[in-house]
Amino acid sequence: MLIEFSVENYKSFKEKVEFSMIATNENRYSGRVFALPENSGILQIASIYGGNASGKSNFISALKTLQAIVLGNSMPQAAIAVDPFRLDNECLKKESTFDIKISINDKIYRYVVSATNFKIVGEKLVQICSDDSEKELYERNGSEVLIKTENIGEIANEQEDLLNFLAKSKAVRDNQTFLRTTLEFNVKSFLPVWNWFRSSLSIIDPNINYQIGREFIDESSDANKELNRILQSFDTGISRIGSEQIDIQLPSNVVEQVYNLPEGRSVTLFPTFANGDLIHIMREGGKIIPKKAVSFHTKSDGEEAFFGLANESDGSKRVIGLLPAFMDIMSSNSNKVLLIDEVDRSLHTDLVSSLIERYLSCCSKKTKSQLIVTTHNPLLLGQDIFRRDEVWFTERGPGGHSDMFSLCSFEDNGEDMKNYLQGRFGGIPNVMRFILEE
Repeated sequence: MLIEFSVENYKSFKEKVEFSMIATNENRYSGRVFALPENSGILQIASIYGGNASGKSNFISALKTLQAIVLGNSMPQAAIAVDPFRLDNECLKKESTFDIKISINDKIYRYVVSATNFKIVGEKLVQICSDDSEKELYERNGSEVLIKTENIGEIANEQEDLLNFLAKSKAVRDNQTFLRTTLEFNVKSFLPVWNWFRSSLSIIDPNINYQIGREFIDESSDANKELNRILQSFDTGISRIGSEQIDIQLPSNVVEQVYNLPEGRSVTLFPTFANGDLIHIMREGGKIIPKKAVSFHTKSDGEEAFFGLANESDGSKRVIGLLPAFMDIMSSNSNKVLLIDEVDRSLHTDLVSSLIERYLSCCSKKTKSQLIVTTHNPLLLGQDIFRRDEVWFTERGPGGHSDMFSLCSFEDNGEDMKNYLQGRFGGIPNVMRFILEE
């Protein structure tokens, strides 16, 4: 679970901004606040509001960049994809810093990394104890790494020797994290943290449409049945999603890739490369079988007609693309942290509310999944969906830098939507108004 995240000198964030999923003492919807042992409760949802170019997407981008830095296996001379604040010449000379606190199997870790485009300047991994003290596991300053093996816990002698060797050797490249380096040398001490970035953190950009897995178009699968059950309640006109076997001339590299797969596995051609359609190519019985995702509609005579997903509206494609991610976090054993930038893009406000409410209906004190969305939709503030500590705002200051703050910073008078629309919370654009003459 994501507990806290801060970023400094990245895109529009010049100064350090802090975001928290720690619950306040608010009593509303306390049944969906996850309780960590001997710690504050952790929220399972957050919404981020703000005008255009206020920093909402840059906040999501900061987490995505941190994920890429951790997971990246860059070439020796490859640049690190950080983007410092550009409206101050001094900031261009400084590193970008990312600081995250996460919970993994009831253990809390804090990971900090500072980087320029050319090198990792600093890096630190600590474990947070029950009294909020920090137990440092390793710290890196430039090319120097200090390992605190006495804090790591049970560790095999050969693993300890390898860690110390990596810390003292030149195996850690300037443009790669020490966390990634330990993975490459099969050191398992920090694997849970690396796996959290790889498997638990999931980010959906506004322009991603219907990149759904093969199991969701396989009409014999439970995933397909559940997808269709939910989809039918959204009044899209689609009766179900399925697949159609097609003939297609495949690139030679795709054919080779499919033949190298185990039986039953598939390669996906996403809409960008398949004329707007979604095609899964699998190997069954030694044969290559391409199947196109299709949507079925009921005709006036009761029969079905099917279309490639490219023929569906942008809103329908957006729903189809989001549903598998929502189904994932609604699973009782999910530990996903799902971030969706512009969750309401191409979607009616009632549909967005329904998606969020479906997720929240599955939440309890034991739920370990989380949903964080950016949105322009003020109606969500008036529908009694969110706690006040689940609402955040971004705002662009006069110097072009972004700030971030919680709704809890303001007095509660029970009219959050009205106050937001009147600009009392900030987070809305200062638009010049024109008076039409009669």
